[in-house]
Amino acid sequence: MIAVFPSSEYRYIDAVQARRAMGVLASLAREAGQDSSLAMILHLARCEIASLLESEESAHRNDSRAA
Repeated sequence: MIAVFPSSEYRYIDAVQARRAMGVLASLAREAGQDSSLAMILHLARCEIASLLESEESAHRNDSRAA
């Protein structure tokens, strides 16, 4: 379960680090080859981080609207 805090001072993930990790995972997946099982695993990890980032940004937008 992901904790969503009402205050923007509490962040579940760091957006800069998440984007950096997504870039690294995409690069590693390209290096592994599109059809490899390793690339699929790296792509899934990238999708998970993207989902967390989207949730974080959505919560931040909702916090901003409420303020």
